Amino acid sequence: WKFLKKLGTYPTPDCRPDSDYGKQGRDMYVALGAFLRDAPDAELQTLLERAVAGPKKLCKMAVALIRAGRAHDQATFQKELIELLKYYKKNEFPKDYVPSKISFEGTFFVHWAEKEKIPLTVPPEFEDHIVRLK
Repeated sequence: WKFLKKLGTYPTPDCRPDSDYGKQGRDMYVALGAFLRDAPDAELQTLLERAVAGPKKLCKMAVALIRAGRAHDQATFQKELIELLKYYKKNEFPKDYVPSKISFEGTFFVHWAEKEKIPLTVPPEFEDHIVRLK
């Protein structure tokens, strides 16, 4: 987590979008970086607003989880995690692309919540899509 906090300083809001993720994806990862480095609320909120401005539902769901996590709102975090995992299973998992067989976002938020001691349950139907570190 200490390394991820450092990593959260990159990318920056003015970096070029990656062709796979586009502008909204870049904005979401910049906001996630700010979340990881515990950026001031005003900065984080500005970045989160940029990340929800486009049409990508997965980005909007990640922003909802960041907001619930920042507030340590366990009930909302649990609800939003389940929604993200449902969306992932229906829309991302079926893609013929090996990295889509695990949920990066789901894995990240599950481990972050565990680190923060926010109680949550990952339903059995999603367990295979969460990478567990032992």
